[in-house]
Amino acid sequence: MNSALATDAGGPGVLFSDWGQWLRTELAPTPGRLGQALRITILCVATVVVCMAWQIPEAALAAFLIFFASKEDAGSSAIEGFALILVVILAIGLALVITAMTAGDPLVRLLTMAALVFGGVFLSRTTPSGPLANSLAMVFAMALTAPDLVGFPDLITHAFLWMIPTVLVPMGLLILLNLVAGRSPARLYRDTLRRRFTAASDLLQAPGRDQHQALLAILRNGDSDTASYKQMVRRLNLLSEGQLAYLEALERLSTRLLMALAALPTAALAGEPAWAEQRLELLGTLIRQLEGGGLPVPAPSGATSCPSMAPTAFTASSPPAALNASAAISPPPASTAAAGSSPPEAPTASAASSPPATLTAAAASPPSAKPTAGAASSPPVA
Repeated sequence: MNSALATDAGGPGVLFSDWGQWLRTELAPTPGRLGQALRITILCVATVVVCMAWQIPEAALAAFLIFFASKEDAGSSAIEGFALILVVILAIGLALVITAMTAGDPLVRLLTMAALVFGGVFLSRTTPSGPLANSLAMVFAMALTAPDLVGFPDLITHAFLWMIPTVLVPMGLLILLNLVAGRSPARLYRDTLRRRFTAASDLLQAPGRDQHQALLAILRNGDSDTASYKQMVRRLNLLSEGQLAYLEALERLSTRLLMALAALPTAALAGEPAWAEQRLELLGTLIRQLEGGGLPVPAPSGATSCPSMAPTAFTASSPPAALNASAAISPPPASTAAAGSSPPEAPTASAASSPPATLTAAAASPPSAKPTAGAASSPPVA
């Protein structure tokens, strides 16, 4: 009876249920998790083997550094590894000077170590360079405790210098593996957008609680991943400006679409199969385009128009003409008939870099039979 009361009051039963749900969510397979785990495992094993073969000390520390620098995409991992090498080398040089200045006074050395470690940990939580700041704090902590562990200055200097290959080996292997078998930021960007449109398509095709929860989970992730992918694509110049602008427009489009669909009850979607069928065809075109990697090719400089790049052209690298027709996207009230029949504007070269005015806020507007839901779900115009 006590256990039943505890469960009803939110006791151990609810607690264990919440923990079980959390574990299922965290351990559920996600895109790229298996590949990332395999890459980190291979890097750790290779690092330990190289350190043992060359008798480099601190093999465990070298393997541990891989977890700091490993990122989801190849560009971020390679840049993080190279930056970590430079930061550790500079930190070792600074640590030698600080150790020489504070070796005769343990209290000053302890206060200096506390200040430097606090600064490194603080920067790791307040700046994007978290792994670099953590590594900096770790180097200072190890360096300033060396005089108490090793009583000879020559041995202290040798211990500091051995830290350089301890960092070079794992970071060099990390850079090499990501250059050979890493995941491209451009591909990850396309895959993220494809998953967004797929979630919207699944909800329209079979409205249900599971599909709605999957869509909400994507919304809760936010745009942090896509922001890092965009930044890396721009840094490495992996796509042209027109292609990157096209993907950015698709990202904004997907966000508005998911937000509008999340506000709709599933009953409203299930009650309008014809309305959903139109959008399923358009979403399927975008999903196939992102899967194949076909993006618009920039028009030649000075060109004012290009037939293959026109938003009304249905080619392998551009969405279909239907995505530009507001009548095909918005609900079917008679008040929008005139707007849907107006002729499209002449295409320009800049039009190729943005997706059609397709699945914009109107793309996710509910059926006209649900005027209240439509007003609640229509997102603001960009």
